[in-house]
Order: sequence, then structure tokens, then C-alpha cells
Amino acid sequence: MKTYWVDILTFFCVVILCFFTADVLAKGAISQKYSVTYFSSQNGVEDGLVNDIIQDHKGLLWFATWNGLYRFDGYNFKNYKSNMEDLGGLTNDRLLDIVEDKFGCIWVLCYDSTCYRFNPDKEVFEPVIQKTVNNFRSISVLPNGIVWLLCEDGSAVRVVTAPEDLSMTFQFYSSRENTLATGKIRSVFMDSKLQEWLLTDEGVY
Repeated sequence: MKTYWVDILTFFCVVILCFFTADVLAKGAISQKYSVTYFSSQNGVEDGLVNDIIQDHKGLLWFATWNGLYRFDGYNFKNYKSNMEDLGGLTNDRLLDIVEDKFGCIWVLCYDSTCYRFNPDKEVFEPVIQKTVNNFRSISVLPNGIVWLLCEDGSAVRVVTAPEDLSMTFQFYSSRENTLATGKIRSVFMDSKLQEWLLTDEGVY
């Protein structure tokens, strides 16, 4: 009988101790001070309009703005934008979306529906070659490194990157060119078996 009451008392002591510890930790978290740094157009993003933000595998922050691409290393911003001397580079500084692929490259979708790949090591924009007029609407990066560029007309470009030199191979999919049975591609998904699935307005492939 005595053992029973000892066990009960021990149980309540443990419960009280848990509540006390949780209360102390909560108060400590509330009283913890944080350092907040404000970046204005003078020491941060010049244009002030940020459309997208991502953090890459190295911990660096990237900003898609209407004044090009910005990289932030925790201390300073660096701006990458169009250069008239670089004929094959970025032609539009108004960026809408950015996403990092498996190889650390940053894919950029511009306001005029063009798309580029930014190589952080070389610090250059590489244009995505396509057969028709630029009309990209979204970028889908898959875990295996494959990138799908979806177009406004329902077609798509599948980009395969070579790991050794990061060169790109392009494959075009469109019902008009008989590379897709029918339908317009709306989204792309990869399952656990690394199979790629295309969702169209007329079915799944």
C-alpha cells in the first residue's frame, strides 16, 4: 500500500516538474532578443519590388526583382542584371519567379515570359533555346535535376542537364508537333519511383 502511494506521489512530482520546465522555457523564448536589420533601397534591393525569394543549398538568399537578380550572403547584396554587351544573356530585368535545380543553378522566369538559367559559379545568365516565340509561364524543377518549362499555349520544354559540364539538352512536347498525344500540359510531377507525370486538360501521361 505504501509503495502505491509513493508511486502516485512520484507521478505528480514528475508532472509538476514538466509543467514548471515548460513554463520556464516558454518565458525564456519570449524574453529572448532578436536582431532586426532593415535594408532600404540604398543598401539592399534598389527597386524595392521583390517578386520571389529562395534560399539555395549553400544558405544564400536570392531575390527576383524588377531590377534583376539579387544574391544576399547575410551581409551584402550583389545584383545581376542585363548587360548590353552580353548578347546571349538576360534581356529583361523584370523577374517574376526563381527556383534552384539539383546542380545549384538558378532558373529565372521574366516578366516578358522568357526564361534563363543563371550559373552562380560563372555568374552568367544562359538563355533557354526554344523553337517558337518565348511564352513560358512556369518552371518545374524535379528532384532528379530535370527541369520542365511550361508554356502558355500548353506545350512544354523538358531540359536535361549534364552533371559533368552543366550543358543543356532540350526536348519539346506539344500536341501540334505530335510529340504529345493530345491536350495542354498544366503541371508536372515526379513520383517515388522517379517517374515523370504530365497533367493535361485531357488526361494524365
